[in-house]
Amino acid sequence: MRLTLREKEILDFVTKHPMIAQDDLARHFGITRSSVAVHISNLMKKGAIMGKGYVVNEQVSIVIIGRIFLQINIAQRQDTSEIDLQYTGFALESCKALSGLGLNLKVISVVGNDDLALTLIDEIQKRETDITNIARHPEKRSGRLVKIDGTRAYEEGFSLEDYEKAISQKEWVAINCQWLIIEPVFHRYALNKWLEKEQETLPSICTCALVKRAEQLPDFLQRFSLVVLGVEENNQIEVCANQLAEAMNQGYILVTDGKTRILYINDGSIAEFPLLPSQQFNLERSLPYLLGGVVYGLSSRYNLRQAVRMAVGTASSHG
Repeated sequence: MRLTLREKEILDFVTKHPMIAQDDLARHFGITRSSVAVHISNLMKKGAIMGKGYVVNEQVSIVIIGRIFLQINIAQRQDTSEIDLQYTGFALESCKALSGLGLNLKVISVVGNDDLALTLIDEIQKRETDITNIARHPEKRSGRLVKIDGTRAYEEGFSLEDYEKAISQKEWVAINCQWLIIEPVFHRYALNKWLEKEQETLPSICTCALVKRAEQLPDFLQRFSLVVLGVEENNQIEVCANQLAEAMNQGYILVTDGKTRILYINDGSIAEFPLLPSQQFNLERSLPYLLGGVVYGLSSRYNLRQAVRMAVGTASSHG
């Protein structure tokens, strides 16, 4: 969560003096008791403290903005077809990558007005994730995607406007966390809403993208705090890494093909992490896991190389 300077001061003080009265807090900081009450209320809303006695919440807060849907996979065979159902989507896969790690996870998404919505919400909730920011569309059904032999064939779901309305209604939640993970389809929304603001008021905004060549790199990626980039061609890894490194003044960059290596960049310095055969992964399927692993590593105060090592383990174990 992002705290004001005064909120940080009060949080530090009540961490050391959890049973202090609000009158004493007011005298200590030279402000009115009503001002203290407002600051305490905001700290509780942001999840920094919990309940009476100012119990400090030390969990890292992460908000994920992404889609959740049912994917129907059809594999055509010579004499028959195989049909499998999969509950998936960027939000759900990111939750899978981060669940069970002692984090305060929230999801902002949209589901429909149908029974599938209950199943999708349950899949998120099973990952120890706050579901209160998932909106239910009053008229539409939940998202469905049909793939035939791995190729997208049919899709039913929500418009970008539907998602943007839901995100706008939960903007306070989105910008009052420590790490905000955004699905690539919402890049432009993030740019227009948050990335032009003063960085001191924002969480660390993270995303991933899958591209073929450096010419396809969105020019606004440089405004994110963490970018995990998947490229299909090995000879484009270095080109993309150099292009982003020149554009980003701060933050972290990872570029990989999922097969040979990862280049990771911080403060303009580029290092390489070779991928062993057992560490390879599918870019389309595992990029959210790589991103989630890096977020967890950095939020746990590991250095970037250690975070990359942890993220590779997460991504390779899921494809």
